[in-house]
Amino acid sequence: MKKQIIFSSLMLSMLFLLLSGCHKGGSPYYKAEISETVKYDGTVLQYLESQKGLYDSMALVIKRYPHFKQLLSSPGSMTIFAIPNAAFQTAVKSFNLERAKLDSVPLYFSPYDMTRSDSGMFDYLGLEKLIARYIFNKKYTYEDLAQSSTGFPTESILGYQMNLKAIQQNAVGAVKDGPKVIELSDMNNSRFNRFWKSALTSTIGAVQTDNALVHVLSQNHEFGFASFADKLLAPAWDRTGWTPIAWHSQYLGTWGGTVAHALDNDGSTRWHTLQTNPPPLPLYFTVDMKKNLLIGGVTIQVRTDGGHDGSPVDFTVQFAKEGADLKDSSVWSSYRFAYPPDGSTIKLPHKFEINPKVEARYFRFIVNQVFSGRLYTDRPYSNLDEIWMLY
Repeated sequence: MKKQIIFSSLMLSMLFLLLSGCHKGGSPYYKAEISETVKYDGTVLQYLESQKGLYDSMALVIKRYPHFKQLLSSPGSMTIFAIPNAAFQTAVKSFNLERAKLDSVPLYFSPYDMTRSDSGMFDYLGLEKLIARYIFNKKYTYEDLAQSSTGFPTESILGYQMNLKAIQQNAVGAVKDGPKVIELSDMNNSRFNRFWKSALTSTIGAVQTDNALVHVLSQNHEFGFASFADKLLAPAWDRTGWTPIAWHSQYLGTWGGTVAHALDNDGSTRWHTLQTNPPPLPLYFTVDMKKNLLIGGVTIQVRTDGGHDGSPVDFTVQFAKEGADLKDSSVWSSYRFAYPPDGSTIKLPHKFEINPKVEARYFRFIVNQVFSGRLYTDRPYSNLDEIWMLY
């Protein structure tokens, strides 16, 4: 009996300590609850610079771009997701591992020589697009975002669509009674969230500066949403808004089938031409990129699931500038490319360089030969998972 009383007392004491921890600050979940927003007297750029050892890399990158520096130093009502230094270190490590495979010297974010336009060494346009994904021209509090269970698709300052979502996590012994965080997602130009890449804020309260509300991302985030190496080793133009305006044919199926499916960042969909009674050759499609871009190369991804019959292995890409009469064949500049003849690397994404770069608003993709069995043929059907235009 005495042993039972001692055991029961011990259990009650442990239970009391656990509950006390949850309700009086002893639990990390309790401490993690969002506190009242902290006020900082100054601009958001001044705030980032003042937090020595925390956001140095983010401040350095922002100051590389005069328009960002001016925006973050001017009156306004913005939302910024502060990126810890560790997030940049993780991205650079992955980037340099890929560069090592190419027998290239490593690159780093610092030191910068701010007097040079090429300072920082990383691709200038690619880095600009990535840092912009963390900055929004509207104030978003946790309470604002909690109005939707799926979040808010929202354009960042350069027009790239992200998704902001409020989440209340689980605490010990209770469902949805834990820390409140915000999930920032790179939508990857897709409405399907299985293709999104997300980052959570830490559970530290937000900071209100004179011109922006600052949410702090967790230390385990990787700058660029794990695509830093891809974007900066072979940086591609953002395809948002690109519109197909002509095509040989389209064949709808479970894989999509339209030209737009070769521009959607979804590896399970593709452009596919008709297989029965197809129109005459050549196989082609034309895309309006909406404005003149300077194109330094083309990357294509052929079908990777199952067989890859119909994959383009010899193709031509033509370009025309804004204002050109697209019916006039003389306005098109042509570049012909082909995979190695053995087809051994056909399923891998391939980058084909254009040197010197070409300025264009429109491009036309023309299939000259396709893979069929183990042969390259002019069989009159084709398909393509994705096509990108590089800087």
